[in-house]
Amino acid sequence: MTKSDVHGAGRLDPLSVVVIGNSAVYQQAPARRRREEGVYAEEMRTLLRARGIDAALHMEGGWFDLITTPSRRYEPLIRNHFPDVVIIHYGAAEAGPYLMPFGLLRHLTRRSSPIGRAGELYRRVVVANAWRVARWYRQAMSAVVGDRTWQMRPTIFAAHLTNVVTQIRRDRRPLVLVVDITPAGDALEHFLPGIKKRHETYRTTIAEAVRRLDDSDVRVVPIVDLLAPLGWEDAVPDGLHYSAKSHAILGQWLADTVVEWLTAEAAARSRATE
Repeated sequence: MTKSDVHGAGRLDPLSVVVIGNSAVYQQAPARRRREEGVYAEEMRTLLRARGIDAALHMEGGWFDLITTPSRRYEPLIRNHFPDVVIIHYGAAEAGPYLMPFGLLRHLTRRSSPIGRAGELYRRVVVANAWRVARWYRQAMSAVVGDRTWQMRPTIFAAHLTNVVTQIRRDRRPLVLVVDITPAGDALEHFLPGIKKRHETYRTTIAEAVRRLDDSDVRVVPIVDLLAPLGWEDAVPDGLHYSAKSHAILGQWLADTVVEWLTAEAAARSRATE
């Protein structure tokens, strides 16, 4: 099946797939060892192409990015790609407790290499020491604040998610897949006491927001069902980023879901012209 099969004769452009979210969309844990170990979007694209569907992938993930990003920059990040499929992957960063300005947290944990000797010294001495203090502070205070403070309150997250999905569906009627967040593991709970409960709250929030949209072409990706058989230590080694095995499993599910959706769309279009 090609895109022209499902969009009508004469359409030769590839299937446009937008993936937008935090660093979970483009990172692996541990880091990629071989080029062929793709993240889930790459795995999906490879599998779609193997089935004769040329997919153009637009990756819009950002380090410690938040759901406010597509709310603020919807046109350049999503609409201007004329998507047929949109994958949305947020929630893990927003679910944490608000214990310091988010920009500072992003800066202290940034993994890009410094430029120049001064930059290297700054990252190695100033940032490294500041992060040790910040990590201790976050660990201590997370147990104190409980769920009284959030990087983003679940109700606000749900409002942003609903707004973004509504815009996407209104403009292009694409398939929208919202990736659920994984349960927090013991390692993450150690550094941020209470994060397990927070993740469960956010998982409920995501499911409820999608349910309220009442749209069969907006779906939650059942990440727990897909990855739980691996065991969470293997599926999400650092508590936030997927392993190569997890990316492969998720990529397979996404490819299967997209093919199923395209097939149903083509069948509905065929019936309409009979």
